[in-house]
Amino acid sequence: MNLKNLRKKQAELLNQEFDIPKLFAKDAMTLPTCFYEDDSIDKIISRLKEEDCDVCIVIDKDKRFVGEIDDEDLVKIMAHTALKEPITQILDRGYRRELNWKKAKDLAKPHKNVVSKTTPINEVLKIVYKKSYDNIIVVDEKNRVLGVITPSSLLRLLSKY
Repeated sequence: MNLKNLRKKQAELLNQEFDIPKLFAKDAMTLPTCFYEDDSIDKIISRLKEEDCDVCIVIDKDKRFVGEIDDEDLVKIMAHTALKEPITQILDRGYRRELNWKKAKDLAKPHKNVVSKTTPINEVLKIVYKKSYDNIIVVDEKNRVLGVITPSSLLRLLSKY
């Protein structure tokens, strides 16, 4: 019997002997910062500054997941505008003209890093490890956002065990 099979057998015996709780996505999730798809970029920037968060979840009126906007996207758009606009080069100031007319849905990136609250934590870890996702959205059976799993929320959960 090889070492991997011995470790597996040992884990099965431990699980039978002790009542070890299973961990799921719901155990690692935190409450997300959500925006409706028609919210303005000014509202997003203002709230991101207030709440000091790195990602915002865009939802529709029924609270279903549309996509996510991270602060990196907002900074890239502002930097692009600042580098291309003559007025920003002369004044040496950022200018948000390109952002002023956009809505949250215009910047929301859809992605496949969505799990249910009952997804086993090992499946969540596989997604993080294999696909290098930073944030994983937790949804219910109607695709409504329940929470978000971030690297820090995963670390908090896993450091308890």
